[in-house]
Amino acid sequence: MNLAEARPIFRGSGWLAHVPADFADAVLALCRWRAVPAGQGIQHAGDGGGSVYGIASGTLSMTTGMTVPDAPITAIAHPGDWFGYIPMFGGGERAVTVEARSDVVLAVVSEAHLATLFDAPGGWRHAGMLSIVSYGHVAANIAGDLMIRDSRRRCIAALLRLANCRFADHPVGGAVEAVLSQSELGAIANLSRTTVNALLGDLESEGLIRLSYRSVILNDTAVLRRIVDEG
Repeated sequence: MNLAEARPIFRGSGWLAHVPADFADAVLALCRWRAVPAGQGIQHAGDGGGSVYGIASGTLSMTTGMTVPDAPITAIAHPGDWFGYIPMFGGGERAVTVEARSDVVLAVVSEAHLATLFDAPGGWRHAGMLSIVSYGHVAANIAGDLMIRDSRRRCIAALLRLANCRFADHPVGGAVEAVLSQSELGAIANLSRTTVNALLGDLESEGLIRLSYRSVILNDTAVLRRIVDEG
């Protein structure tokens, strides 16, 4: 992958969509590209720092290390998302375990190179945006959705979030796939598998989703969002 191919991906969503174009280009110019096959681990909670990663293609599972050892995955990360930056700001260890759910291409930039951009005039604002967009917004969204009392609405909210369309449709439109099992969805939404199976069956009978092997196809994300937000 080269800068011309990477620019629209990273300028379209995530951290680099919220910073000036020249700063985004400077970050991408420092990156090297790494292909990771599905199922391979990328970092583990407790590892030291060294590099910061952006997703150019594919999806990753993220599991927080700040809870019990048998916790389910916390989030699914998508193109445009960044991770691995927490040790850069506060020192210490990485906070999440990350694994490729599909074949992935990553943008990899060393902490030292990124620090040179952050140390430039105004760079601290862009560093702050990295933590806000890549961590703060995600954490707040997860916490907020888990506070939804109604099981159906909470399940749909988790499904939309994991498919990367919780608040807006993908630019290309059409059906969207969430790559996860029903057991994983139940754990993420804090629901039993029996409850999730029944809820998904109802949604499929309504034509709003289609169940596939270890994935759920969302046929009408706008209607699903209305169910979550309006009941």
